[in-house]
Amino acid sequence: MLAAVSATLLGTTVVAGPAALQIAGALAVSALTLAVVPLAVRDDTSRAAIATALLCAGAAAIHYAVIADHLEEWWAFGVFFAAMGVAQLLWAALVVASPSHLLVRVGVLGNAAIIALWIVTRTAGTLIGPDGHTPESVGVADSVATALELGVVLAGPWLARGIRSNRGTTRSVVWTFGGLTWAVTGVALLSVLGVAPGLIPPAE
Repeated sequence: MLAAVSATLLGTTVVAGPAALQIAGALAVSALTLAVVPLAVRDDTSRAAIATALLCAGAAAIHYAVIADHLEEWWAFGVFFAAMGVAQLLWAALVVASPSHLLVRVGVLGNAAIIALWIVTRTAGTLIGPDGHTPESVGVADSVATALELGVVLAGPWLARGIRSNRGTTRSVVWTFGGLTWAVTGVALLSVLGVAPGLIPPAE
């Protein structure tokens, strides 16, 4: 709940202030959201599950941060992004706390559906709501979230084969996944905040 609320508030004017403070806030919120995964880890959790869960948690953080913007467009968009963030963060915790082949399939299919929806909205529009037939622009934040979701989809078969095995997945791989996910999630959150627009295009 703390991670979800923090990421949601990050996308509001609550964090308005010096760029250094906003950067620190984005990185802190990214780390806090990803921390949900190691906190849920059990002794027999596979490292593949941890790495995959980190990707999904990163996508969830980005979706939470854009809830406020989407609420301004239409209340249903805001509710949808809130539900998406909850589902992704919950899945990230469950897949390391109580992994199962069914849970893996749900995560893969759910993230694949989100990717498909992203493609539709960038080519044909949202199809419902205000300006439903106007394609959305492609930005840094949504691109990063989609890339993280694609990582979950691609990692699904790998995760399903070794759901309780660490074979072929070293600690260094997990740390690398964690570090990269934290970095790219932080960049996406900075885009949402509009920090350093000359370097990171702000989310629209």
